Amino acid sequence: MLVILIGSFFLFLILGMPIAFVMGTSASLAFLYEGISPAVLAQRTFTATNSFALLAIPLFMLAGNLMERTDITKDLINFCDKLVGHIRGGLAHTTCLTGILMAAMCGSNNASASAIGSMMIPALRKEGYDTPFAVSLVAAAGNLGPIIPPSIIMIIYASATNLPIKDLFMSGVIPGILMGVGFMTYSYLHAKKLGMQTKPKAALGEIWQAFKKAFFALLTPVIILVGIATGVFTATESGAVAVLYCCIYGLVRKKLTLKDMVDSLYQAAISTLGPMIVICFASAFSYLLSYCNFADTAVGAIMSISSNKYIVMLLIIALIMLIGMFVEVTAACIMMIPMFTKLIAALSLNPLWFAIIVIIVFCIGAITPPVGITLYVSCGVANLPLRDAIKPIWPFVFIMLGVTLLIVFVPHVATLLPALLN
Repeated sequence: MLVILIGSFFLFLILGMPIAFVMGTSASLAFLYEGISPAVLAQRTFTATNSFALLAIPLFMLAGNLMERTDITKDLINFCDKLVGHIRGGLAHTTCLTGILMAAMCGSNNASASAIGSMMIPALRKEGYDTPFAVSLVAAAGNLGPIIPPSIIMIIYASATNLPIKDLFMSGVIPGILMGVGFMTYSYLHAKKLGMQTKPKAALGEIWQAFKKAFFALLTPVIILVGIATGVFTATESGAVAVLYCCIYGLVRKKLTLKDMVDSLYQAAISTLGPMIVICFASAFSYLLSYCNFADTAVGAIMSISSNKYIVMLLIIALIMLIGMFVEVTAACIMMIPMFTKLIAALSLNPLWFAIIVIIVFCIGAITPPVGITLYVSCGVANLPLRDAIKPIWPFVFIMLGVTLLIVFVPHVATLLPALLN
């Protein structure tokens, strides 16, 4: 059965079938071959989404749409520009800083990249940056969305492994900020290479005015992160809080109409549909992998190479990067969770340390060709063929990989904050 499951998976993937249907079709063929009741397939797909934790996905999707319609993103960009716009490559730094702040609001790389890209890519072009660099920068900045809490992929991972969502959220804060700083450092060097000129530093009065205008927008991530860290509300409830806050913000500022709310609900439903279908079929696919004892086989193969946890982690990183180049992040994560669980038990690894590493590497796959969904989103905003963004995206990939390796060898980078808050 495993041959049929894996073989049909790669066959349909090569043929260009959407990843959700690749897994659904492969799972169905394997179920039929093994003679397992179709009711089990239906049960696995239903129970995969019958989770309170996953309710956060549509809520954060809705919050992201509301943020875009209430000009929260615009206010954040203006404030970031006043803070770092005077540094060489100022507009690129503004993009990175906005990506960090947006990540702390909506939890989705694609939503962040779309919101930032629609405003920053034209501005970066006007400033003199070439379009491929602008697209790659926006994709990388948007890709901080699933790493800095709240994070949709972390919610999915935690719901499948019973890992505390709050701890997993907090473990992504320092790595996400380090990546943002890395992107800004590279942007500075790139701007210097291009001979970009600096502009005058904003006066304190201008910064204050921009801060006042963006104050309530900046309050959004503070409310979400502090609320989760202190246990005032759960990660799922934080999505509802973000939606409520955006609605109040938009109504008070008179930037949100009934039509905007209806449109936001519609777009959030459409945006949620894709991940939920992937979760459904990936769960059935993952069930069959477990049924075939794939996890034991895979862990045995890895352990036969080495039992050193650092070498094993390097092998896992290489494997995930390879899979991430071809399989969508959510699908790949759910598919491999049974193997991860066995590996953590076999090597007595810290599950939180392990989780943040694999989540970051999965996120790297979101900007890595040929499938890189977030890179596709950024290219779509700029009407740029994906092939033109392949070369300039690699420096950002290596920065994310560098931070990942730092976590591998210095675990406190990820585990310090959760430990302090417990």
